[in-house]
Amino acid sequence: ALEDFTTATSSEVGLALPRGSGQLILVVDDESSIRLVTQATLRHWNYRVESAVDGQQGLALFLQHRADVRLVLVDLMMPVMGGVALVAALTAAGAVIGCHAAQDALRILAGAPLLRGDIEEGSLPLEVGLRSTVSYRKGCYVGQEAIAMMTYRGQLRRHLCWVTVDTGAPQPGWQLRTEDGKRAGKMGTAVRLAGNRTLGLATVARKVYVPGGVLLAQDEATGEQARVRVVTTTQPDVFPASERSA
Repeated sequence: ALEDFTTATSSEVGLALPRGSGQLILVVDDESSIRLVTQATLRHWNYRVESAVDGQQGLALFLQHRADVRLVLVDLMMPVMGGVALVAALTAAGAVIGCHAAQDALRILAGAPLLRGDIEEGSLPLEVGLRSTVSYRKGCYVGQEAIAMMTYRGQLRRHLCWVTVDTGAPQPGWQLRTEDGKRAGKMGTAVRLAGNRTLGLATVARKVYVPGGVLLAQDEATGEQARVRVVTTTQPDVFPASERSA
């Protein structure tokens, strides 16, 4: 799937975001919110997912599904058996360790936001693709009114999107603007893929969201700029079909 993305030409706005074909991915993380978001996103893009809450359980699942597992996503800090010990056990069982760049590419392709990269202070869960982490049954909590308005009145003001980089090297936190200077959101994390292409995440204001639209990213401290292009929202379930990419 990653190879399919990198072979697309730059003129293919929309980019035909890579869908899986039923490959099995194992997610090992003791944080339930991370497991839920990762599972939901990967399943949306047609991957099968098994999950485990610690390294010991993850190793057992890997050995059980060894012939089918194509990728294992591992947290480092976990009870019972941590990530380092799990990676050692997986390697001994025949798994091949991936690089950080590949991990970042897969995270971004899955639309999974990174804390202090794609998620900033003041970000609301629904704006950064963390809808599954919100409880609608719990009693009062800070931000409940805003969450309710977004959910039941459709008042999501900005949302997490995939973007490609046309020029420059935008960094997390850079201000996004339309070509006529209107504020449009914030740049998040990005990764360079094969074929000299860069894919990233960004929070984009709904009122300026246009699949294929060009935005300017700028470091407001130095004035350095980059040019990015919106691919589509990572949250197709919260938008009518007319607002998504083709």
